[in-house]
Amino acid sequence: MNQELIKKVMNIFEKASIKKLKVETDDIKISLTKSDSTVAPQVAEVPSSIIPVQNNEVLEKKVEDTYLTIKADSVGFFNPKITQKDIKAKKKISKGSTIYSITSMNIDHDKNLENDCTVIEFLVTKGTPVEYGQPVARVNES
Repeated sequence: MNQELIKKVMNIFEKASIKKLKVETDDIKISLTKSDSTVAPQVAEVPSSIIPVQNNEVLEKKVEDTYLTIKADSVGFFNPKITQKDIKAKKKISKGSTIYSITSMNIDHDKNLENDCTVIEFLVTKGTPVEYGQPVARVNES
């Protein structure tokens, strides 16, 4: 068990304004509960190696991913139609706009949006071969 990891999690929990924290990964399970000013840790180790936390990362598990993942609807080479500048600016993309195309046998297959949304990120880079059903983009519908 990586005691340093447990100490970091406990220190972060102690400073936070929450009363309960539960962290579960494949390697470790940690449950912390505040009772007035005390912390009662309950740690259960799963036999496996623990990946060390780097750069003081906080262990968080998202409750639910609110983004919609778009999957490739054909096989070919990926070509984004939205620039990184627009993604960083969180620019809203209108319904019907093309966000990417997949080129197969010199034919472009465009992906048009079904709703207004903001592109969060592309999961593949330009020119990367993609397979049918492979996740290629994450969007936030609005």
